[in-house]
Amino acid sequence: MKNTLILSALVLLLTSCSKYQINVLSSNNIKKDPDNGKFVTENDSVKITYSFFGRNAPINLDVYNKLNEPLYIDWQRSAFITGDKAVSYASDKVYITGDVSGTSIGNKSVSYSSGSIDAVATLPKSVVFIPPHTHVNNTLLEVTSQFVTYIPDNKFTKKEIPSLSISGTSLVNIAEFGTDQSPLNFRSYLSLYVMDNNVPKYMAYEHNFFVSKLINTSEEPANFEFSQVRRGDYFYTSKATAGGQVATGVGIAAVVVGVAALDAKHPETAK
Repeated sequence: MKNTLILSALVLLLTSCSKYQINVLSSNNIKKDPDNGKFVTENDSVKITYSFFGRNAPINLDVYNKLNEPLYIDWQRSAFITGDKAVSYASDKVYITGDVSGTSIGNKSVSYSSGSIDAVATLPKSVVFIPPHTHVNNTLLEVTSQFVTYIPDNKFTKKEIPSLSISGTSLVNIAEFGTDQSPLNFRSYLSLYVMDNNVPKYMAYEHNFFVSKLINTSEEPANFEFSQVRRGDYFYTSKATAGGQVATGVGIAAVVVGVAALDAKHPETAK
């Protein structure tokens, strides 16, 4: 049992060799909240908020209806755009998970039941209804899982930044970009409407985003402040290092052989 625990711990250690890219997003046409990094725009009708915090930049969208009448989001006419390629936000499926429980009382007994739900339901429409003075929140899709490798070394500068590591700081490589030089540009196009005499009256909103800063590090993203506060303008991607992949294979083989030898020598410890 002890040897099994040692093996598990060493495997976990050996498989943790990764590189990370922490990306900072900016925009030319939607304001960024300096306190939380979220992108916010609003007018007399609606307040729209974007957050991209997390692995691979999940698009988290919050839409608040400021009107005294219902507002609708038409996902079929809304899209994520990169270059000349558009991907519709519409999805005809919703994934349902959860737990259920119940109690049945008979004449002389009480019975209990429980279970879980894991299902997919088909939605009849690709429209979201927002009642007056309420909001909806949706995580739509992930922007990218790409780990950028083509940026020249002379574009990066080394810098110590605060972290939760033992030393209190981490040495990272940082590159900064304008819109034209950015490794990633994308847009979000939203179609909202209200009903006017049973006819949809559309309002279109288009917002652009680009990576303005890229940070290369071997430190876990969770160790940095942006992750602790879940800043909306930060996201990260990762990849296993070549050395880590080799070390993992060789190390695991060596550990397995070593543990097997210990078990053969001390068979009572394998129980």
